[in-house]
Amino acid sequence: MKYLPLMLTLAATSLVLSSQSVHAKIEQTNLEVSAEMENATKALIIASGYSCKKIDAFIQQYNGDYRVVCNGWKYSYNIEDKGGTYIVTLNN
Repeated sequence: MKYLPLMLTLAATSLVLSSQSVHAKIEQTNLEVSAEMENATKALIIASGYSCKKIDAFIQQYNGDYRVVCNGWKYSYNIEDKGGTYIVTLNN
């Protein structure tokens, strides 16, 4: 019984550490991009038939694709590289 508080502390610490590890694996990276890259991305989105007047976030996902958020966080797009062709899709 005298080791019960220590065991509970270790168990709680283990849970916290494992949850932080899982969170770190799914986190995405918001990138700072140049004006040229921002303009090219907006042009790609517009050429695909969507609206993007201002980019609010440019997020690189772990699979190499990008998520772009535009127009005051109103629209979110995925940009995927499919064999050298970039495909823009709207996220609902």
